[in-house]
Amino acid sequence: MKNLLILFFLLTVTSCYGLNKLDVKLTVVDENQEPVPDANVRMIFYALNTPELVTAVTDKEGVVTAHGETYIELEVSAEKEGYYKSQLKFDTRKKDDNGKLVVSDQDIKLILRKKVNPIALYAKKVSIKFPNTDKPIGFDLATGSFVAPYGIGQNTDLYLTMEKEVKSNKHFYQSVIITFPQEMDGFTKAVAKNTYRSSELKIDRKASIEGYGKSLDFERNKVPNEGYNMSNNLEDDCFLRIRTVVNEEGEIIKANYAKFKCESLYGVLSDSPGIRFTYYFNPEVNDRNLEFDPKRNLFTSLKNEELVFLP
Repeated sequence: MKNLLILFFLLTVTSCYGLNKLDVKLTVVDENQEPVPDANVRMIFYALNTPELVTAVTDKEGVVTAHGETYIELEVSAEKEGYYKSQLKFDTRKKDDNGKLVVSDQDIKLILRKKVNPIALYAKKVSIKFPNTDKPIGFDLATGSFVAPYGIGQNTDLYLTMEKEVKSNKHFYQSVIITFPQEMDGFTKAVAKNTYRSSELKIDRKASIEGYGKSLDFERNKVPNEGYNMSNNLEDDCFLRIRTVVNEEGEIIKANYAKFKCESLYGVLSDSPGIRFTYYFNPEVNDRNLEFDPKRNLFTSLKNEELVFLP
């Protein structure tokens, strides 16, 4: 029965879309829109069975052209020593004159961002459960743990507060609120620029100087007949300013910087709700550089699921 369903699916997709030929032009440029020659390019034309892989090297104009067959999707990537890899997977269909979606030839531009100054940072993927709710618990970025007595942390860089309300497994609310111990600590959104959406490094290399708010919250809720609702902050990159010291005039004289991304909240129906996030922490005072070198993590004994490979 399972094989019959798979065969039916394949026949349905084939009859709907067919195998489509298309020409692809890929131009690889740097952040200044200058061509990047000698970049290694991969194109994957997705069929129903074995995808067709095309590999090539960009010419002096940063261009590669290819011809292939696909049903709908195409994946392109480019990489070169000294740059961050860029990769896109997308639907090749466009509307024709009659408004019908048809697979079309592609003229694509990929931006390779240079590796400017990758440095050693504390970088960690965290999945942590809360021992209680509605109570701020300190978190230490240098140890990647709650502070004592809930963990091995010694310095409170930020507070995490889990809140939840459960009426049923189909009707609940859950949030994690982040606050900070020092008056001038805070967060600001690190906006991923659309032009860098394909890059391994999607945000600025350095933390912002201004615009830091006092608290940050991540939430999700489920309402009967409506499904899940997520806060806009989930999966957004943020810069953090922590350990801030000011002078008598209220001017910042010392601070540390980090970047933080919440991936998900979980366990709302259990006694141990949790949060998953990834962060990068620069221990050098007043250094806003957060361009991470994955080969030089200041954490030396992380588990596999805690390792960070992106800059």
